[in-house]
Amino acid sequence: MRGKYFWVLAAAFFLVHSGILLYNWHAYPKDYGYDAFDHINYAKALKRHWKRPSIEVTKEFYNPPTYYLLVAFLSHELHVSVEKAGREIDYASSMITFAILILFAWFLWKDNLLATFWFLGFYVFSPTVYKVFCMLRTEVLLLPIFALVLLVIAYYSKRGWRVSRGRYILVWAVINGMAVSIRHFGFFIVAFSVLVEFLLALKKKRTMKEWLGFSLMQFVVSISSYFFVQHVIGGTGTAFNLAPKPFHWCFIFCLRLKTLFTRPVRPGLNYCFFPSLYADLWGDYWRYWVQYLGVFNIPTSMKAVVILRRAMWAAIVPTLLFAGGWVTAVRKGFILFKSCPEVDRELSWEFYAAIFFLVSFILYAIMASLYAIPHKGDTVKGIYIVYLVPIMAAFAGSFVEKMGNVRKWIPVLLYIMGICFFYYSFPVCLCLRGIVKG
Repeated sequence: MRGKYFWVLAAAFFLVHSGILLYNWHAYPKDYGYDAFDHINYAKALKRHWKRPSIEVTKEFYNPPTYYLLVAFLSHELHVSVEKAGREIDYASSMITFAILILFAWFLWKDNLLATFWFLGFYVFSPTVYKVFCMLRTEVLLLPIFALVLLVIAYYSKRGWRVSRGRYILVWAVINGMAVSIRHFGFFIVAFSVLVEFLLALKKKRTMKEWLGFSLMQFVVSISSYFFVQHVIGGTGTAFNLAPKPFHWCFIFCLRLKTLFTRPVRPGLNYCFFPSLYADLWGDYWRYWVQYLGVFNIPTSMKAVVILRRAMWAAIVPTLLFAGGWVTAVRKGFILFKSCPEVDRELSWEFYAAIFFLVSFILYAIMASLYAIPHKGDTVKGIYIVYLVPIMAAFAGSFVEKMGNVRKWIPVLLYIMGICFFYYSFPVCLCLRGIVKG
């Protein structure tokens, strides 16, 4: 019977998710967003000349052209603008991503409504998800790929990683090839796949020769895919539009918690990594969403500040659930490794997912630190880690699953906390132009 209720709950979240997407697609201009002019120009240049544009045309020239080629091709074939073609790809990608997450939830929690409730709710009420699916950006295609990796981790872990060797190698090769062909962040998946093989070798499920062979193959596939798409229509695969900056520890350790929870808008948290990321992931530090830049006068209206301030407080709950799930997974995994590294005991999917998140986040943090702009901090945007939201949601679901078994009253409390989070996060998920005024 619970399986039936699972689909009722999934359908409810799907309707909310689809409704927010449809509203935002109507309210948010197709030619707006982070560096929208440069992303759109990239696709337009490809449509005109089928040759990758230079830095004079767009500062996004360094990105692999796969996503922009898809936009340009769809625009050409359907005889629509690249902006409309990009929105169509947003629609398809959002539906594919949600379908993968439903499969993941069914695979793990079809009989646990509380875990499904928090897993899907965490994703559906994450504001950054809606920003990426309204903009013409490469992250649109990264989200379903990272969600697919999460599903692969769960599938293989449940089977003890005892699967057809050839099929296993092919799956990672396809995923890695696709990921790096879309954006540089795709290399996070390559690094993770190699690390997983190393962990399996430590557990005596692989030999070190197999690990070296797998690693070499995946690096060859990913590097070849990356340089192929970079050079197939001209250009270079090594140039970038910013030069690395000197690293300052204050960038990482700066918190400004009072500002974060009272006025979480630009420029209050400039050159602070974690506060800016939190404020943009759960709110709109850059004010592209609650208030369009250039449409409303600076300073930000108090109504907008109140909406974002409430979102910052409400987001503490899902953030703590994610953190609790991640810490629990890491702790349990390391205890297994330390106590019986050669014993054939299976590590949970949570442990591998925890490693996946850690590798991806650390590599992103390094990138953000090297290219952060003092007093601006453009590399610290929630949209740059939006592809990790499904993994964060999975840890929230995993943690509430464990908490729900401790005391009978805890599930009721977690449902109430979830509803409160949804209530305060919902306005930030919407593009509110014309509603929020100074």
